Amino acid sequence: MTERRIAILGGSFDPPHLGHAAIARAALDAGADQVIWMPAAASPFKQARPPAPALDRWAMVVLATLDEPRFVASRAELDRPPPSFSIETAIRLRAEIAAPHATLWWIVGADHLAEIGRWHRVEDLVQLLRLAVVPRHDLRDAALLEAIERLPERIRSAVEVLPMPVVALSSTEIRRQVRQTGELPARAVVSGVSQYIARYGLYRADRPAGAPASAQAGPAEHAATAAGSDLGSQRAEGVEERIMDQLVRELPRARLEHVLGVAGTAAELAERFGADPGKARIAGLLHDIVRVWPPERLLAACQERGLAVAGFDLEHPLVRLHGLLASHLAEEWFGIKDPDVKAAIASHTLGRPQMSRLERILYVADYCEPGRGPQAEDVRLAARDDLDAAVRLVMDRTIAYLLEQGRAIHPLAVEARNAFLEDSVRAGLTKKS
Repeated sequence: MTERRIAILGGSFDPPHLGHAAIARAALDAGADQVIWMPAAASPFKQARPPAPALDRWAMVVLATLDEPRFVASRAELDRPPPSFSIETAIRLRAEIAAPHATLWWIVGADHLAEIGRWHRVEDLVQLLRLAVVPRHDLRDAALLEAIERLPERIRSAVEVLPMPVVALSSTEIRRQVRQTGELPARAVVSGVSQYIARYGLYRADRPAGAPASAQAGPAEHAATAAGSDLGSQRAEGVEERIMDQLVRELPRARLEHVLGVAGTAAELAERFGADPGKARIAGLLHDIVRVWPPERLLAACQERGLAVAGFDLEHPLVRLHGLLASHLAEEWFGIKDPDVKAAIASHTLGRPQMSRLERILYVADYCEPGRGPQAEDVRLAARDDLDAAVRLVMDRTIAYLLEQGRAIHPLAVEARNAFLEDSVRAGLTKKS
C-alpha cells in the first residue's frame, strides 16, 4: 500500500495570507499529498482571543483553500473546547484521517523551536508525526540548524527543515496596517479573503460594535448553549465541518460568500435578540445549500420526497422550493432534526404567519448580510434595536421591489406580511390595554 503523506498547517489564521499558502505549497513540493489547514480555537501559549472571531477565521481559511484541491480546511481544533493541544489533534488525525499507513508532518515556524519542549506531551507527539520547520528571516540556514541541534535528542530526531524561501508576510503586520490605514497590504492575501475582510470590516479601528461576525465566542462555546438539544449533539459530531465540505463542493464562490455572510449575521442577531447562535449559524449555512440547483431538479426532488408544492411553485420553483428542500435535506443529509432550525430554513425567502424568533432572524439575515451592500443598510439599522421592525421592512421592501419589476409575488409572501401586520397590531393593542 502506498504511504500517504499529510502535512498539517495550524495557527490562528488571523488572517490567512499568501505566506501561509507559500508554506503549504512548499509542503506539497516536499512530497506531501495533502495539506490540512487547521485554525486553532486558542493557543495554550496565547491567552488572549485572536482579534477575529472563530467563524470569520474559519470562513477565511475555507476561501484561502478553494483553488487547490490538495488543500483541506479542517475544524478539528475549532470544535474542541480551547486550549488547542497538538497531541490531541494528532491522535484524532492518526485514528480518523491518516490511519496507520501515513506519514504526518506538523508544520511549525522556526520561532516556535524554543517552546517546543513545553508543548503538552511533546514526547508522545513526536512518536506520531514529524515536525517540519519553516525558516524565518532571523532563523535560517546555519542558525536554524544550530537551533535544532539544541533541542533534546528525542525531539530533534523528529525534526526536519521544510525547504523554502523565507516568507516576509505576517498576520500581525496585516492586522496593524488595516487598523491604521483601513487598507490591506498589496499582495498579502488571496482575493476571496481580501473581499471577506473588506466586506466585514475586519481589523478596522472603526468597525462598528454590532458588525456581524458571530460575536467573540467560537463554535465550542456556542455548542454549549445547545447542550442537551439534538443540534448540540449533532454539532459535537462535526456537523458544521460536513456542511462546509458540501457547500465548498456545491456552491460557486459568490454564493458561498453569501452563505457565510448570512451565517455570521444570523449568529450575531441571535446573540442580540436572545436566540441560540449555534442554531442560527447552522440555519444560515444550510439555507441556500440547493439554491444553485436547476428548477426542474428542485421540483423533482421535492416531489420525490412528498413535499407540498403549490401551483405557484410549479411556475417559479426557485422562489420557495430551495428553502423547503434544504429544510428537508438538513435532516436527510446531516441528521439535523431540530424543528426551529428546519422551520427557519424553510421560511427564509417568504416568511410565514407566526414566525418563531429564529425564523425572523434568518429572514432578516438573508436580506441584510454585508454582501447585500448599502441598499440594505436601513434594515441593518432597524435590526440593531427591533427585530420585528427589520422583518416588516424586509417584507415591504421585497414586495415593493417585485411590484416595481413587474414580477409575480408568491401568495405565501402576501399571507406572511398580512399575518405579521395583524400580529403587530394585536401586540400593540395588548400593550396599550
